[in-house]
Amino acid sequence: MPPILVRHAPPPGQPASPAAAWARYEATRRLTEALAAPLGPEDQTVQSMPDVSPTKWHRAHTTWFFETFLLRPGLAGYEPFDPAYGYLFNGIPGPGGAWSAAPGSPR
Repeated sequence: MPPILVRHAPPPGQPASPAAAWARYEATRRLTEALAAPLGPEDQTVQSMPDVSPTKWHRAHTTWFFETFLLRPGLAGYEPFDPAYGYLFNGIPGPGGAWSAAPGSPR
């Protein structure tokens, strides 16, 4: 696997430019794809232990994060791909909404 560069956010109080935000999104997607590349479909679906979510959920959560905190507030007229995804893939309590794990989930 080639080396992966992780760039940090701009200093607090300094918003990223649209080009910088897009570059960070693309870098995140590349990192996600690189980390998941060695895994087969079955490896990404099964919840291997009660306190670890499947890889596919984490990939969806990253997408939810960008949609919720970048696309919706920053792109005029943006419509969510599927509003139900906000419930399914929100894994943090607070500004993104209520904690939304499915019943019986470790989150």
